[in-house]
Amino acid sequence: MDFLAGGDLEFWWDIIQTAGIGLFAAWAFMVNRTKANQDAITELALRQDDLEKHMQVTRTELKNMPDRGDIERLHGRITQLAEGVKHMEGQLKQVNQTLVIIQQHLVQSQTP
Repeated sequence: MDFLAGGDLEFWWDIIQTAGIGLFAAWAFMVNRTKANQDAITELALRQDDLEKHMQVTRTELKNMPDRGDIERLHGRITQLAEGVKHMEGQLKQVNQTLVIIQQHLVQSQTP
């Protein structure tokens, strides 16, 4: 029973305490690490939800965008409009020429 002598008992008690503190530190580290991992996973899940919402909005916007056929129809209508404007421009030039001729006639008829 020499190992239970006063000095040896204190030594073994110190060893047990050190091992207990070491085990407690390892347990606390694992708990904190698990909590940090869970928090990170939760944050990533929230970010993933936000990204999925943005992707859904983008898909909806892409569905509503004009396709090639819509653009071709729009191009045709713009071309028709341009032709109409050119036609009106020609008519306005003719009206202007007619007014110039009328003005010249009126000026010549008023001069004695």
